[in-house]
Order: sequence, then C-alpha cells, then structure tokens
Amino acid sequence: MLEDALTYSRAGYSVFPVEQGGKKPLVNWTPFQAIRATENLISYWWTKYRSANIGIATGAISGFFVLDCDGMEQIQDVKRRGLPVTYSVTTGKGAHFYLNLPAFSVRNRAGILPGVDIRGDGGYVVAPPSVHPSGRVYHVSCDVPIANAPGWLLDLLKPVPIIPVQRPVV
Repeated sequence: MLEDALTYSRAGYSVFPVEQGGKKPLVNWTPFQAIRATENLISYWWTKYRSANIGIATGAISGFFVLDCDGMEQIQDVKRRGLPVTYSVTTGKGAHFYLNLPAFSVRNRAGILPGVDIRGDGGYVVAPPSVHPSGRVYHVSCDVPIANAPGWLLDLLKPVPIIPVQRPVV
C-alpha cells in the first residue's frame, strides 16, 4: 500500500491512510484538503498503519472530482446519459468515475441522482488497491487519462446564481 500511496502522491493527489477494510480516516484528514502530505509523512503513516487503505482527497487539492455510483443500475444510468471514457475504479458495490474539475468549484453532494454522489471539495474516495468493507478489492477498471465532465453533469453541478430581490420602498 505504501508504494501505491506514494505513486498517487507523486501524481499530485492528496493521500492519507484509511482503516483497513473500511472507509474511516486513521488521521485527521482535514488539513490534507488544503495541503498534500510529504513523502516522509506518507511513509510514516504506512509504517504505523501497515495495511491501511488509501484515501485521496477530492476537489481542488487533487485536481479532480468523482462521480460515485452505488451499483450497476446507477452505472448504466450515467453511461446512458453520456459519460466519456475516463479513469474509473470498480468499488465494492459500484464504480468511481474520475473527472477533471470544471471552471467552478465542485463540492461534495449526496444524491445528485438516485444512488449517485459527487466527491469534490470537502470529500475523499478510497483508492485501489484498498479493500472495501465487503471484502472486495478496489481496482482500476479503465486506466486512461481523466476526462472532462459531460455537459449534463456540469448543468447539475453549476452553482445556482443568487438573484437579489428588489424590495419596494415604503
């Protein structure tokens, strides 16, 4: 796991240890939403937590967000809507589709579609070759560069402009 964690870090991703066979961070990961751990710190963590899973902070710190689908039905739904070929991971029960950040901030959002979440600023994913709570191993299912998000997804993610309400003068 240490070598994989270092490989992700060298690719520019913010990594931290997550419990073996789970998803709970083993360290306070909040600082690593804004800074990346050094290789020395990563080595220390995986010396202390030898079989820890690998967490990657999503959003601006790592340069991507993730479309997190909880099952085959959700995977088929997003592919039917139009999903580019992009770096993808098979999880314990679904898939993670990694996508480049657009020109606006993408925050974590649960239920953007039924059974589909967004992992962006303020979130993280568990990365291969970590072990899912089900016992299945996360693995790369499509090893290509991270693609841009499709228009339909960007439309769902765009911040809604706030229009000031003009109040009548009394």
